[in-house]
Amino acid sequence: MQVKVWQAFSSNHSAPFTLVGVFNSPVEAEAAAERLLRLLGDIVVWRVSAGQRQPDGAWEWESFSPTPPEVAAGVELGINWGPVALDWGWIDPAHVPPITAHEHLLFVDGSDSSNGAYLAERLVAALGGQAMIDGYVWQDPTMPGALATWRLRLSAQVDEPTTGRQLVHAAKLHWRDVTADLSQLGEGQVNVELNGFRGWASDLIALRDYWQQRGGHAITYSFSDIRSTVDGEE
Repeated sequence: MQVKVWQAFSSNHSAPFTLVGVFNSPVEAEAAAERLLRLLGDIVVWRVSAGQRQPDGAWEWESFSPTPPEVAAGVELGINWGPVALDWGWIDPAHVPPITAHEHLLFVDGSDSSNGAYLAERLVAALGGQAMIDGYVWQDPTMPGALATWRLRLSAQVDEPTTGRQLVHAAKLHWRDVTADLSQLGEGQVNVELNGFRGWASDLIALRDYWQQRGGHAITYSFSDIRSTVDGEE
């Protein structure tokens, strides 16, 4: 069973997103996270040295064209960077970073972005991952594929139908808007799908581990995204 849900966003100067990069292994995901965090650190250092941070800690957003570290990363990774800078990495080292890696997944928090996820998507792809986006891909919502909604699919093998129903119940308690697919329950498999997944990797891993404790086995999860324009056309 497949469910498609179009997600609409207001057209303004904010273009928030969350991105999950799917890599072949935890080692690759961790290496990509380290590379992106190093890039963000270099950008922050450069902008501070250029006097682009105000005394109250705010950044001078109007001056945000790509920095030398971004230009260098574009050359290194073969990315056509364009005229827009990354705007989702402005943190101090003591704060929670916008990038985390869990197992073979890398998550990017772009909730404060005004430009959308397209640069993050290019970076993840250049580092060997497949990027799935929830939110704005492009700041302009009328562009083809400008908006995206995650779909998360979680599956498990079960020995008893009762166990499968218990796993579905646990998923619905853990997240809202879960759709259950019990068509294969007689064959020992249960599937749930969630559109517009808002959790982080730690939430997904916690539910997977709970399923395992409750009798699920051979548990798998996968991400995809649905892309549309603001009028809902794919």
